[in-house]
Amino acid sequence: MAAASVAVFAVAFLVVLAGPLGELGSRFGWNFGTYYVQIDNDKCEPTSEEIRQRFGEEMAFEYRLEGTRDDGSTADLSFLTTRELRDGAYLRCEVWPLLGVRSWEEVAWDAIPEPVQYNLPETLPAAD
Repeated sequence: MAAASVAVFAVAFLVVLAGPLGELGSRFGWNFGTYYVQIDNDKCEPTSEEIRQRFGEEMAFEYRLEGTRDDGSTADLSFLTTRELRDGAYLRCEVWPLLGVRSWEEVAWDAIPEPVQYNLPETLPAAD
């Protein structure tokens, strides 16, 4: 019973602090929350042997992209993938404090909040 009470208190405490922690996180460069990115395969690099040993041989690619939150703030994000993603696709990324991008899913342009759309191009710039 005591463990359940502690767990409930911990969750409630984190919920209450979510707003202030988000503000502090932004000030100190802790990126977390939901970000949107557009895939640009020119910003995709093969991972090093060290990265593959640490995270798994299947993690063959690393993306480094600018992400935008629904409040319009931006942050540099990086994440590993098993394959190159569809060039020009939009992703919704869930970013955790200190851990970085923990999950992502492809979304349609219409599913992206309007404030984010102002910071993302509707199409990729033409290659030179």
